[in-house]
Amino acid sequence: MTAIISKYAVGVDGKTGYERLFGRPVREEGLEFGETLHWRHRATHDMNVVLDTRWSSGVWLGRRWGGIVHQVFANGKVHAIRGIQRQPRDARWRREALEAVTATPWNREPAAEGELRVLPPLAPPIAGGGAEEPEVREPVYNPHRVFIKLEDLERHGFTAGCRRCTLMREGRKCQGIKHGDACRTRVEQALRDANDPRLDRAERRVLDELERRADEEAPPEAAGAPPPAEAAAEEVAPEAPATPIAAGDDDDLRRDRDYERFERGLDASGDAVM
Repeated sequence: MTAIISKYAVGVDGKTGYERLFGRPVREEGLEFGETLHWRHRATHDMNVVLDTRWSSGVWLGRRWGGIVHQVFANGKVHAIRGIQRQPRDARWRREALEAVTATPWNREPAAEGELRVLPPLAPPIAGGGAEEPEVREPVYNPHRVFIKLEDLERHGFTAGCRRCTLMREGRKCQGIKHGDACRTRVEQALRDANDPRLDRAERRVLDELERRADEEAPPEAAGAPPPAEAAAEEVAPEAPATPIAAGDDDDLRRDRDYERFERGLDASGDAVM
């Protein structure tokens, strides 16, 4: 409908919209909506150019704007093709051909009556059938190196070949441009020789971060285990085994107990002796 209005509808000035836009009338052949015509099949890899049908009949629905691609309904769907051939005027209109058109602009391949049509997902399928949990990445802290100021370069000189030094020397913007490795090494050495406290703080940050990462990578100690010094102090030499009593000493022990009871005035049963 847009092509018909813009290319063929004549305004009060006697020109079409296409003629006002391009300065010349349209040279395309004006086809009518719903007319029956012949359209040429597109060549495919498995097509037999000798035996397969090259032309078929269809219903013309329109043409793409700015091109020669025609929209023709045939075989239950809309085909986008280039080659067409109009029929004689008395054979252009057939009621059964118009009634067979079931396609719409929003449904170019309608399903047949009773056919169950499966639609593809709008988004790519998620693996595993479940929502994937977003990966949480912990930010990695990288200590900042010493910031090289314009005053440092004016004091220690600009490095030839360093793009940032060149821009800073010319007073131009240098945001997002870094110093070269050789330039930074030279300036940091100059700051170290000048005992600049900023360089000491930057190196301290790097060392602290390295120590923290080393502590995290170290294997954890067993819970409740005493320190090595305390564990060594708690170690006690094993006690010497008791000396076994010989069988011949039983009589001596018995005589000693009897003598003690006699001195206390007790008999063998523990009763007092009168």
